Amino acid sequence: MAEAPDGGLMGYVIGKAEGEGPLWHGHVSAVTVSPEYRRLGLAQNLMDLFEDICEKTHNAFFVDLFVRESNKLAIGMYEKFGYTIYRTVLDYYSGVGTGIGLLPAINCNMSVDATSKHDATLISQLFGLLFSRNHLKMLLI
Repeated sequence: MAEAPDGGLMGYVIGKAEGEGPLWHGHVSAVTVSPEYRRLGLAQNLMDLFEDICEKTHNAFFVDLFVRESNKLAIGMYEKFGYTIYRTVLDYYSGVGTGIGLLPAINCNMSVDATSKHDATLISQLFGLLFSRNHLKMLLI
């Protein structure tokens, strides 16, 4: 959470640590910045803080997040932060929207379309097994 000098809320990030074994990771559920505090780098600072907490406190192997495929502004923002699209999940948003999965940029061309949440889970598991913890830690630095 970022607090304004007057005590008001400037922005926040909500996330969690989840998964098992090599799939243990941080997941961003929401990042929000109040309109009057946008374009000041606050979202980047909140994401950096979340990544740092995931790595140093929870020993997460990576951080991921999803956005609606139609939310081009958010996708562009995360790409600016160094994230890259690694999968598409149809009906991710309860049948009313396709989800785009993003991870910190990696040195491979992994881009897949999943036709179900089950397929997406399998792809995620395979992805997690492809990279060592040390490699993923370097991505967060």
